[in-house]
Amino acid sequence: MLTPSDATALITELQGHWIAAISTHQFDWLERHLASDFMFTAHPIPGLRLHKREFIEADKKIRSAEVRFVSIQAEATGEILISRTIADVKEEFGADLGPGMPSAAEITALVSGQRMVYCSGWRHNGQIWQCFDHHLMGIIQRG
Repeated sequence: MLTPSDATALITELQGHWIAAISTHQFDWLERHLASDFMFTAHPIPGLRLHKREFIEADKKIRSAEVRFVSIQAEATGEILISRTIADVKEEFGADLGPGMPSAAEITALVSGQRMVYCSGWRHNGQIWQCFDHHLMGIIQRG
């Protein structure tokens, strides 16, 4: 089992690749590293649930993304890794996300320039680590 230090280093590397993939529009990384049963939820948007395909399609609408990690912590719990990430996020969406979803302007306003906290679950599929649960806990008020 990974030590908390090793788990944190692993998740820090994976999340760095995740942000790079979004920033450079290399969505094949997401195809590989999001599990087939992946689920994204977001506390600030009641009822929001995106499965893998929906999440990737939403990320394809990000025109630009800048994320600075403030803190990442991870711990192995049995066969999975649980991570908690605090990040300063600046994303600009170039298109609406679809019916029943916030508009591009609304989602950009919600996430741009905010400090946010995410909790995620990761498991190894025999070849690579994949995220199966990704939850935006909320926006941290600064000051």
